[in-house]
Amino acid sequence: MRWRTTEGREFNVSVWGDPPELLPLAEIDFCDFADPFERIVSFDAKWDEGSFAYHHTPVMCPANVSPRLAARISKAARSAWDAIGCAGYARVDIRVDDQEQPYVVEVNCNPDLSPEAGFYQAARGAGLSYQDMVWRIARAVL
Repeated sequence: MRWRTTEGREFNVSVWGDPPELLPLAEIDFCDFADPFERIVSFDAKWDEGSFAYHHTPVMCPANVSPRLAARISKAARSAWDAIGCAGYARVDIRVDDQEQPYVVEVNCNPDLSPEAGFYQAARGAGLSYQDMVWRIARAVL
């Protein structure tokens, strides 16, 4: 089977620290999209509050994954972090095909840190408050 970027599951992996620590995996839920070519986190999904995509791309954090899949996603995210030379914090977006092969879509070295954004959702999934997250990032810089 040839894998296309619109197929499979999509995960966000928030990474921070030195040595790098992965926060709980987050998965984008595309189950409400019948057309596989619409299963992307588009501009509308991120910013247009009146759009279908905005209201139908919930993030599940922590993601419901097997330990094996979690390990594969985590390894890919850590490898991408290292390859790019990330420091401080970043988010790695990954698609996984039906054979559970992860593919890095993007490494965002300066992801959105707003309270509604994915990085904070992952920090919250790790039991951190928004203030804890901000302080931890600020301390890393100092």
